[in-house]
Amino acid sequence: MVTKVRRGTALLVAASMLAQAMPAMVMAQTIDPSVLSRVQGSLGGNSSQGASVDRAREAGDARNTAATVLPAGRIDTREEQDLRRAEARANLTRFYAPSPIEREFQDRLGDPGLRQFGYELFANAVATTGPLTGAVGDDYVIGVGDDVVVQLQGATNDSQTSRVGRDGRLIVGQLPPVAAAGRSIGAVKRDLQLAVRRTLLGTEVFVSLGSVRSVTVFVGGEVDRPGQYNMTSLSDISAALAQAGGVRRSGSLRNVRIVRAGSSLSVDLYGLLGIGAPPSVRLRDGDRV
Repeated sequence: MVTKVRRGTALLVAASMLAQAMPAMVMAQTIDPSVLSRVQGSLGGNSSQGASVDRAREAGDARNTAATVLPAGRIDTREEQDLRRAEARANLTRFYAPSPIEREFQDRLGDPGLRQFGYELFANAVATTGPLTGAVGDDYVIGVGDDVVVQLQGATNDSQTSRVGRDGRLIVGQLPPVAAAGRSIGAVKRDLQLAVRRTLLGTEVFVSLGSVRSVTVFVGGEVDRPGQYNMTSLSDISAALAQAGGVRRSGSLRNVRIVRAGSSLSVDLYGLLGIGAPPSVRLRDGDRV
């Protein structure tokens, strides 16, 4: 009789402990190992059953780790990861479908892995549509529509932004007009410094470039999106090619021509790939690439 009472008391205690552990089970969807061990001990459960529960819990945790928790609480499941991998493989296959030139040389040399070099340069290029930032060297050629910022310090303190007029001249306050269009900003700086020394005693002048003009460039030939593009005068040939979707593998990266005012300039894009010096050719209004 005493043994039965003790057995019943143990069952009640175990049930009470299990009820207290239920909120944690709901929140974590697992049983605290210490609580499980005490319940099994009170009920006379054997250790092999506890080990089986532990193994099942560990297997569930391992399955849960197959999903990745992303920012904002979104779960990246295994199925989503597999789908993205399949899309990436399809895009890779489409991009690396052999061109006629590649097929010809693959057949000649018996090497199916032979690829043309450098054409992935513009594969993920982002066309820049906003204003460009960064330092501008003294070799920048000023044109009609450029803004020039002139600061005077000393006996005369003033700051003024002047735009190059259609006549190509820059007029700053009481200084004499300075020819600017078609000249480098370095040459215009020297002319303004000379004019300040002659006109304003005890005054220094500092010149910088403000807003730059827009230029219209035509990109044609072996590019994905030939056409006319509006860019800034700070844009170079790589920016124009990125706007046009990059060079096709049927075109050449080593002989990209810029036709300007009746003359032709050849540009080698291998410099962008670390082979030789990178091209530093800024575009001008009316250029054809």
